Amino acid sequence: MMVLSVGVFATSAFAEPNEDRESPRVAAAVGPVGIVVIAANNNIYAFLDRLSDNAPVPGGSVRIKTSKAELILKETAPGVYRAGPFEPVVGHTALTVSVNTTLANGQMVADLVVAPSAPPQTVERRLRPMWYSLGLAAFAGLGFLAWRSRRRHLPPLAGAGTA
Repeated sequence: MMVLSVGVFATSAFAEPNEDRESPRVAAAVGPVGIVVIAANNNIYAFLDRLSDNAPVPGGSVRIKTSKAELILKETAPGVYRAGPFEPVVGHTALTVSVNTTLANGQMVADLVVAPSAPPQTVERRLRPMWYSLGLAAFAGLGFLAWRSRRRHLPPLAGAGTA
């Protein structure tokens, strides 16, 4: 029983944590303006800030060009620009980011790298440690029963050994 209870707890210990992966991102600078481009939630975001003090850079325009589309990002908050829908492909996506602000104008070329996602864990894979524990418990139980049956002393048969 102890092995069985340990096996049930081991199942949860072997389960992989369900953490969100980090969103693909790329960072660069155009003059005194730092740019961070992030692809998340079927959108693409650009964060613009001054490199000297990290203050947001509002009132600019940002365009991102990929091999398949050109996106014009709208300012949603000071220094935060967003466009969508945008779903990056697994692998490398070349981006050309054009920035036009009061502090700097220019372009940067970046490579957005998207790692393949791990396959989802199946029920069979999550329960495998429990089945191993149950098999081990059954094997130990059968071994114990075999050991007990060998240790038992049988009484002599009636009439055996008397002449």
